[in-house]
Amino acid sequence: MPLAQAKQQALAQAIRDGEDATTAARRSLVAAADKSVAATAIYRRLLKAVSDALDELEGHIDEIEVRDALVDEHIETLQRAVPLLRQLIRYEQTTNRRRMANTKRLLGKLASFGETGD
Repeated sequence: MPLAQAKQQALAQAIRDGEDATTAARRSLVAAADKSVAATAIYRRLLKAVSDALDELEGHIDEIEVRDALVDEHIETLQRAVPLLRQLIRYEQTTNRRRMANTKRLLGKLASFGETGD
């Protein structure tokens, strides 16, 4: 995946400033990988929390006691969550379609491999 323009410029500047190119590139890539690993871990925790909440809350919404002082904060958080959840659903669907297409291509290649006598 290509580096964002700002990161490319920062990497170029670090090299111009005398940092070894390999070291600078490695540092940049490790930082990007760390963010990806962190985002994946957060996503997995979110899925676990949502799954647990669904199991416990479905059919029990009317039993929730909300403190009046926090209502606006709760509403804002839930409203902010809706677009993110939609985006995550689209991401999962797209990723799954890509994965399925790649699997079909691979199976097609494997099938034709056996038919040609290779």
